[in-house]
Amino acid sequence: MQSVNAQLTQEHPKENASVFFVMEPLNQQIVGKIRPILLILLGAVGFVLLITCANVANLVMTRSIGRRKEFAVRAALGATRGGLFSQLLTESLLLSSIGAGVGLLGAQWGVSLLVAAIPEQQLQAMPFLRNAGINTTVLLFLCAVTVLTGILFGLAPGLQASRSSLNDILKDESRAGTSTAHARLRNPLVVAEISISLVLLVGAGLLLKSLHVLLGQDPGFNVHNVLTFYVNLPDSAYPSDKTPPYYSAAAVRFDHEFTARLRSLPGVVDVGQASAIPASGGGGTIRFVVEGRPTALGQEDECQIMTVSTGYFSSLKIPLVDGRFFTANDIKDTEGVVVVSGAFVKAYMQGENPIGKRIRFTYSAKNPYLQIVGVAADTASIDIAAPPPAIIYTPNDQGPSTFLSYLVRTAGQPSAFVGAARAALQQMDPQLPLIQPQSLEEVAAQSPSVFLRRYPSYLIGCFATLAVILAVVGLYGLIAHMVLQRTREIGIRLALGAQRRDIMRIVLRQGIRATLVGLAIGVIAGLGLTRLLSSLLYGVTPRDWLTFSGVTILLLFVALAACAIPARRAMRVDPIVALRYE
Repeated sequence: MQSVNAQLTQEHPKENASVFFVMEPLNQQIVGKIRPILLILLGAVGFVLLITCANVANLVMTRSIGRRKEFAVRAALGATRGGLFSQLLTESLLLSSIGAGVGLLGAQWGVSLLVAAIPEQQLQAMPFLRNAGINTTVLLFLCAVTVLTGILFGLAPGLQASRSSLNDILKDESRAGTSTAHARLRNPLVVAEISISLVLLVGAGLLLKSLHVLLGQDPGFNVHNVLTFYVNLPDSAYPSDKTPPYYSAAAVRFDHEFTARLRSLPGVVDVGQASAIPASGGGGTIRFVVEGRPTALGQEDECQIMTVSTGYFSSLKIPLVDGRFFTANDIKDTEGVVVVSGAFVKAYMQGENPIGKRIRFTYSAKNPYLQIVGVAADTASIDIAAPPPAIIYTPNDQGPSTFLSYLVRTAGQPSAFVGAARAALQQMDPQLPLIQPQSLEEVAAQSPSVFLRRYPSYLIGCFATLAVILAVVGLYGLIAHMVLQRTREIGIRLALGAQRRDIMRIVLRQGIRATLVGLAIGVIAGLGLTRLLSSLLYGVTPRDWLTFSGVTILLLFVALAACAIPARRAMRVDPIVALRYE
């Protein structure tokens, strides 16, 4: 296509010099907008799965330590190492299968919740998400993960049980000792859980902070207490001219009468109308030339265009920078006028005063020049996450649209005025429906830029919370098992004069050491992995030190709380009972 375009440019330089093709795979067109969300969801699920497997492995290994005497008796009665290994592997696979079954039932419910949380506007743009659910591919993947995880968390205790010496086991049992190999394996697993939890929490924190910055910025217009809806005027009842600029006198009369009816409603402060609702992602562009600047055919400038009523700027409280806004005198038979945004002046006026300058739209050679009469403040009318675009505003009375977007500023909650607005429309034309009534705040909250930040932040936040809970359980299990295995040692220390605080310090030392190592590894991993979120962040850097510090401190306190419970239990050990332990 590029070669064809180059040939057309060479043969028709005036018409094709600025024409170019943008091509991308169909897969990118379908999932391109939600690819970051899918990758984040996949990564978060993978991390939580790793933590879960680590916890299950810890539990199985702890259980195998308590069953060493059982294994010793089985071995003495003739059981082979392969038999012991097979027994533990079978138990782990059975446990994994039960968990997979429960997870499958939860997945059917969870997918419905995930789809329900997507705004309707996004579902209309990506209708394939409505059919998301359990299919054959998902079931095959579930089976593969079930077998793999069952083998992984059953492998270590199975090998340990099959390789243990009968004499060593009996000696360890007589002293209530613990397995050194088990401790060496269990500590790294807990460290990994804490590291993964920190990475997920940092990701969730960055996305939530980014969302807060995005929603807290000034879009250039007031989004509070504004009811929005659409009215589509059929061509059969509201005809337009067949030639440019396609003027429709019937559409102008409808807009004036309907606007007057809306303004007369109790509690309505102001009414505006436009060709697109701000922050909805709608709108279009147009090519133009500035009078007095020679421009080659096909090299015209291009920017956003909106057709608005006289009440548009006042209803959204958009400030006037220079000149004037549209008035009731800007009608069909008067000189054509436009209002431009501040970004338009910066981009195309070359430092000159725009008031009085004239521009012409080039989609038709018959279009007249239009005079710039005012400059409006910049607004994020297309995408609130993008810089304010250059916009040309044209008066609705000089070139009306038949698909009308109304903005009704109210004194109270916008939802309370939907019924009155619908009744006013029915009185004018019973066949016209009130399309998609919602507040402007809801429109902004459901915009693509907000959705691509809010949805992942909630997803990764939920998985991060689950990961922290699992990591805390793992850390608690590590310290509690250590206290249980060292009960005789603690009793001896207390009998020899050790203070209770000394026992607590000994117990906490192991938990704090594992926590600090896990936090350090998590910070390093987070600095690298959070770069993957850079495309979804707004006003926040992937290395935001406040987020990293806050998450690190939070995890440290949570880990200390998890260690404190078994540590306090160790402090209350009775030396007499401990010395008689086993």
